[in-house]
Amino acid sequence: MSGAVTTPASLWDKLAQLRHYPENCWATFFWLYFCLDVPYKIFRYGLYDALWYCDFLMLIASFCFLLKKPWLYSALLVQCSVLQFTWLTDATLFSLFSIPFSSETNYLFTGDLPFFDLILTLRHFFVIPALLYALSLREFHFRVFPAQLFHIGIYALVQGAALLLTEIEQNVSCAFQPCWDNLFSLQVAEFDSVLAYQVVFFSALQGTLFVLGCLAFLFRKKITQHSLKIAMSVVSVGFLISAIAVCLRWGVA
Repeated sequence: MSGAVTTPASLWDKLAQLRHYPENCWATFFWLYFCLDVPYKIFRYGLYDALWYCDFLMLIASFCFLLKKPWLYSALLVQCSVLQFTWLTDATLFSLFSIPFSSETNYLFTGDLPFFDLILTLRHFFVIPALLYALSLREFHFRVFPAQLFHIGIYALVQGAALLLTEIEQNVSCAFQPCWDNLFSLQVAEFDSVLAYQVVFFSALQGTLFVLGCLAFLFRKKITQHSLKIAMSVVSVGFLISAIAVCLRWGVA
């Protein structure tokens, strides 16, 4: 009775099986970050400070890396690029060149921020490079606007919780007013009501995401795995420099 001949797996086959390992590591990293960040903030500052969307972004990112779906990666990448644009730009310009953009990250450089809070704040620099890496293994999902409904729904839930459970003076998750007072020293108008602000904000957000989705679809031939790897490398180096600059600027504040 002859048994079937089993061909041993080659080294390349074994390496191919490890291609998802970094994604699983990112999923674990974001999950642990969320489990550390939120309980710490609740214990130290109270429930209100744990209702920032960027905190829950760690949980959402972990969920995306577990499922490994290109449409989830793509939609979250576009949304993060929009929602975190002012924070990342302000932190980068001020830490490197002392140029204020939106004054949104002034709290980092006042000298009052504890070191552990600084480490938790660096989460802003992780998500976009990780998503670019994941997409460089697969492909960008060009019909990202319908997929945005998933992320927008979670964002709306976080905003709703912030509106119901926090005070207007705290402005948690920018739920009551814009988180920035000015853009390049240009005064940002305050809204007469929270409803008006939310209507304008969500309309602008949806419109921006729709335009970016259309641009991604129009330039789909240029968004290849190679271009995503280049983007990942450039963004990763840039964000690493920015994160180091933020830490150094925090140290001398």
